[in-house]
Amino acid sequence: MHNATPIHQAQLALGLSCVLIACQGNGLGAQDSNTGASGASDTGAGTGGGNASSAGGTANPGTPGDSGDGDGDETPQDTAPGGDTGEDQSTDPNSTVDCELPQYEDDLALALDQGVPVTGEILRLVGADTWMLACGDGFFASTHDAGSGATALEIPGRCRGLAYRSGAEARAVLTTSTGHVVLASLDSTTGALAQVSVVETSSESLHHVAWTPSGIRIAGGTQGILTFAVTDGELVSGEPLTEALDARGIAATGDRLLVADGRSGIRLLAADGSVLARLEREGEAQSVVLEGSHALILRGFRGFDYVRIGDDSLELLDSRPADGIVLDATLDDRFALVNLGYAIVRYALEDDGLREVSRQLRPARRELEQPWFLALARSGATIHVALGSQVVPIALGEGLPAPDLHPVRAALLMLADPGKTARAAVPFRNSGTADAIVTGWTGSEGFKASVNPDDLPPPRPGCPDQYILAPGALLNVKFEHEVADTEPAPGILSLSSDDPDEPSVPGLALINRVTPQIGDTAPELAQVTWHGETFRLGDHRGDVIFVKLISPT
Repeated sequence: MHNATPIHQAQLALGLSCVLIACQGNGLGAQDSNTGASGASDTGAGTGGGNASSAGGTANPGTPGDSGDGDGDETPQDTAPGGDTGEDQSTDPNSTVDCELPQYEDDLALALDQGVPVTGEILRLVGADTWMLACGDGFFASTHDAGSGATALEIPGRCRGLAYRSGAEARAVLTTSTGHVVLASLDSTTGALAQVSVVETSSESLHHVAWTPSGIRIAGGTQGILTFAVTDGELVSGEPLTEALDARGIAATGDRLLVADGRSGIRLLAADGSVLARLEREGEAQSVVLEGSHALILRGFRGFDYVRIGDDSLELLDSRPADGIVLDATLDDRFALVNLGYAIVRYALEDDGLREVSRQLRPARRELEQPWFLALARSGATIHVALGSQVVPIALGEGLPAPDLHPVRAALLMLADPGKTARAAVPFRNSGTADAIVTGWTGSEGFKASVNPDDLPPPRPGCPDQYILAPGALLNVKFEHEVADTEPAPGILSLSSDDPDEPSVPGLALINRVTPQIGDTAPELAQVTWHGETFRLGDHRGDVIFVKLISPT
């Protein structure tokens, strides 16, 4: 929870310094102990030990007197010097203080053991009665929570848009990167898929698709809205609706269309394509999620908007900046789930906008390339997420207050010469709605974790080695590794607490990731693009590649 021609131009949705490793939020933090410019100095912290360290998960405040470490730490919540907040942490044998950790419901429970694999990496996911429909590069498949899955259909190109219509003749329609529109049937009993009709258009800019009472509507980029009817089981194209200038996302509310119109903002169109309302927004509006009279407009690295839809009006209720790539979302009458690539975030819908309730981070692994949350869908009361090539169910709680700890950066790159100490600061944030009780910090084999006394949160009264991290507060944990050679080495830093989802919250560090020199073979690079597709440098070996790095700030 956390509740060589041709030239390929890949506009990667990267945060700052995210070239070397997949990262979340503000991206990769680099620390170099040799220069001391952004890492800690080699002299350590203060005199007399001056660190709160943990070798086995228990905090030891040590001796006050730290004189600063130069880590460039995020600013934590205020504490008195040396971690002394004026509270007596000594225990009285006659005291009735209860130091048991509070118990909370896991508000977003990712059921990894129930994940169902499909043919490849999933780009789009849609609920279809009791089935989930998933599509990706060259495939279209159905899955079920029971673990069963029908044989996947082959499709031309990569899936760009996917929509489903239930009924006596259950149909799915999808668009591809090669300009194809594919109509398929679904057997609601067995989950079997069958191709019904395929149309090849002249456009390679087909995006999202929606069913309306008048037929199928496809966001066709600068070609506007493409229209199709289903006649005798065949797709028949109609006249495009040209009032949309750069249609990317589309959703139907009755016969009206809500369109994410690229840099032209958001448009509400009548059935004939005339503009009923328009809302200008900064950046690209890329996709739409609609529920009743409310909608989420997803804008990639720009964040997302929460909008109310009137008969001929659009009202902006809230706008949230991104701390990741906003790839997908679901919406009901109480909550919104937003997929940021590295995390699923749950928001409560309130009169004055949105309130974050909880978040679920993607599982931490030591591999350099980790699976991303790529798509999100609801089927009845069940939520599923595409994690790489798996469809995984998420169980939702009641949205009650709870702590939610996570590292501000997914990974850190730590640099040092052999015989030197590589140092970094890993900030953890409590993004939840209740105090978190922190009980310790540990490093994996060969790594040392510690906290400066000045950075310690207030102690929990009467409970030794327990600290209270308030909602929104940061705790900076120092990470050290004695570098033996030039070989890259991964390490895991774990923060122990009463977080209901992850009692031991992990952060990843990499020691001495190899730096390529001019003339070397380029190392593998993988990252999610603005459109939710994974770009891998190795897929274009032999070509000239232009990689454009974009900071969201």
